[in-house]
Parts: sequence; C-alpha cells; structure tokens
Amino acid sequence: MKKGKKTRWLYKAAGMAVLLGAAFWCSNSGLLLWKPEVLTVLAESESGGSLSSVTEEAKILPIPNSDGKYMLKSDGFYCLNEDGSGDCVQAIHYFDHFVVDGTVFNGYYYHDETGKFKASEAHLTAISQEALPKAEDGTVEAGWTSGIYVVNNLGRLSSTGRVCILKEEIGQIKLDGGYYVDRNGRVCQEGGIYYIQEMNVGEKRFSGYYYFDESSGVLVEEAGTTPEGLTIQKDGSIKELTDPGIKNLKKAVKEFTENLEGDWSVYVKDLKSGEKFSINDKAISSASLIKAFTMAASYENMEKIRIAEGILLKADSASQTVTDKLFRLMENMVTYSDNESFNEMVRLQTASNQFNAGARVINRYLREQGYKETAVLHTLAPSNTDPEGLGSSNMTSVEDCGTLLEKIYRRECVSPEDSDQMLSLLLNQDTRTKIPGGLKESVQVANKTGENDKSQHDIGIVYGARTDYILCVMSENAGKEADAVSNIQRISAMVYYYLN
Repeated sequence: MKKGKKTRWLYKAAGMAVLLGAAFWCSNSGLLLWKPEVLTVLAESESGGSLSSVTEEAKILPIPNSDGKYMLKSDGFYCLNEDGSGDCVQAIHYFDHFVVDGTVFNGYYYHDETGKFKASEAHLTAISQEALPKAEDGTVEAGWTSGIYVVNNLGRLSSTGRVCILKEEIGQIKLDGGYYVDRNGRVCQEGGIYYIQEMNVGEKRFSGYYYFDESSGVLVEEAGTTPEGLTIQKDGSIKELTDPGIKNLKKAVKEFTENLEGDWSVYVKDLKSGEKFSINDKAISSASLIKAFTMAASYENMEKIRIAEGILLKADSASQTVTDKLFRLMENMVTYSDNESFNEMVRLQTASNQFNAGARVINRYLREQGYKETAVLHTLAPSNTDPEGLGSSNMTSVEDCGTLLEKIYRRECVSPEDSDQMLSLLLNQDTRTKIPGGLKESVQVANKTGENDKSQHDIGIVYGARTDYILCVMSENAGKEADAVSNIQRISAMVYYYLN
C-alpha cells in the first residue's frame, strides 16, 4: 500500500473485521502480532468472503500450492489464512522464486506460531512433525523429519549439507560440538558418515567424508573405526582406502546391513569393469519403484497407449494434444512419483481402460525382458477409482531394478531414443534425499525412489569421477523413516567411496 495513503478495502468476511497492514490477532493465543498505521477493512455480513480480492496493491499474495495461505508484507512478512486470520501454527512452505515487494523467496521457509517469516540471524528451532512440508496425498515429503533445524533470515532453511559448531540447549536437548546439518537444515543427531563440501568452520577446513558419532551426532575427532570398517582419522575424516574395489565393498556393505534393523537388499554394478554383487536379492514389495518398470513397458506399448488416450480425449492419436498429455502423465508418474498417474498409465495399456487388463500387458513385457521378480499387481493409493488388482502388492527385486537401469544407461531399453527420454525423467527425479543425499551435490544421479509405511527404497545410476555405477537399495521394516533414509545415504556414500 502506498505510504501515507489511507485506503478502505472491502473485505467480504461474515461478521468480522480484519485490519490489514495494521494488526491481526492469532486466535489460538490472543496475541496481537503487529500494529503499524491503522487502515480499516470493512466487513459485509451478508456474504462470505476470502482474501482473493485483496491483491498486490496491499502487498498480499496467495502462496502457491499452499491450500489457501497468503503472504502479507507489512512491517515484515506474514502468513495469513483464507479468512484473514494469522496462520498461528508452525509451518514450512516451499517457494520457487516467489517475489513479494522486491524480496525473493526461493526454497523452503519456516514460520513459527506467530505466523511471521522472521528477519533474523541464523538460529536453532525445534520443528514438529505437523509443521513439515506435505506431499499432494497429505503425507510428509520424503527426507523430512521433526527435530532441531537451523533457521536463517526470513525463515529460510538450509539448501546444502554442512558442519555447524553448536553449543545450545533447545528444550530438553543439549547440543555441544560439531554437527552435520543436512540439505533441509536439520541437525542430524543420529550421526553417520556424511560428505562435506569444501568449507571452513572457524580455523578448521572440511572437505570429503566425515564420521559423526551415532549416539550423539557429534563429529568424532579422534582416530578409530566406523561400524562399516572404515578408518577414522583424528580430525574425523575417513581415511582414503588403500585397497578399494568391489570385493572389499561387498564385504563392507554386507557387514553394515547385517547390523541394521529390518530386511535389506543391495545391488551394485560397476558399469566400467562389469563387476557386480547383490546382497539378499529377492522379491520385495516395490512401492513406487514399480513406476520405473511401468515407464519402460509404456514406451514399448506407446502406439496402443496413444490410441487409448486419443479415445479418451476425442483427439487423433498422433496429435500434439495426446503427445502433451502423455508426456505430463509420464513425468508425473516418474519424476514426481504421482500414484494416480501410475494407475492411469496402467489403464491406458489397452483400449478397455481397465487396470487389470493393463497390468497383464505390462507383466507380459516384464517376463519377456527377463524381470523374474517384478510384477504389476495392484493400484497405488490414493486412486480416482476403487482399488483393483491381480494380487496384494506390486513386487520387484534389486537385481531386476539394476538390470532395468543398466538397459537405460546403455540405451538398450526399447530404443536408444526412448532410453534417452527415460534417463531424462530419472535425472529430474524430485526426491533426492536417499542415494543422492549421501553424495556431494556435484555428483549426477538418475534415480527413482519408493516408500510406504514399511519400506524405504532407492535405485539409481551414479555418474562417478572414475566410474559410473548402479546402486539399488531396498529395505523393509527398517525402523523410523529418518533412520532408514540415513542408512541408505550411508550405503550410497560407502559405495561411491570404494568405487571412486
């Protein structure tokens, strides 16, 4: 709003008045959040209303993909609900170059119970599970868990893994030492092996892999050995291996996974030497990994899929309309792991548009290609239709996943051109917290994740400095999500360390 100009905004809200740019109340606490110059907003009791008509002149903008939340610029930046009240609960919002009055929000940002994105120095805050960012199905986004976070200016959370020296008490939690802060800004108190980009903390320089104690999360600064058998130097860094290679790697991975909670399967193949190994290879509930196989089968069956989609859209099967729709569907299924896009892609395998009929087409392709442990057997929830299936759960194995990824890597999956398109979808994977999360950010990874309430999986092609390789990790009943994700990261770091 222009300085010195008192403007009456007509805000259609039944029986309430909100003072925009002046003051608003947090109904949960009775707290008056701010009070600069008073500007009146009238209420019209005869009609319901929202903030949708109060726009940029008042510096109020809808927050994208936030289910009715608004950003207000006044003496600071505030999050409002649809009815104009303050969003008086902890929350994390994602912004993609979102501009408010010249200020750019880009990344994940946190506000506390006052609803304010605070301008401040970096500080520690305990963030609850309820505040974490949510996926479209309402579940917490992969890679996020409650805990202590480093919150930067305007509430921005970290975007790169780093070491922080902390000495502070947050509630009942006492932090004292060097901690790894992950890409989301969480202080990782569970410890483990983490890759630190080249950086200085005080007089100490970090570069490479470091070990943090698993009971406290504090950087170990004395010589020793990790549970994986790697040598820790006195500064906490992992000693470079004198005898790396896939045989020693298999031993290290086997010893590590045997001591983990749950059931773990691992497949590794060095794409340069051809050496490979698998541990506990067997059919396991696939979660979203089945989408990678559905992608391959769909490229093989694309002509019939185009016909089926053309019928639904009442368009020519060769039209750009059909092409665009199928591209979006494939991207949503693979890159963003949307479950209903998977269900729809399976139904499109036949003109009948029936899931079970489409599943049989895909399973026939999988058998022909030699994927012995993989099958499409059921829809994924949530679904726009009633649950359907040929069995209880979609299945796959780490070796089948590795075989598929190698065919894509070598441009042998369906055709070279189709393989390139599949690789592009995997390279743009939205969830990067598992296999990529154990590596430095410059390492390119084409991956596909999968998870449900019992499983945490990730499969990927890793483009290393010395060699490219395939890593597939599947786990069941592996404890807390954060622990399972952390263990996948540690396996990923270990494999890269041995092979590169």
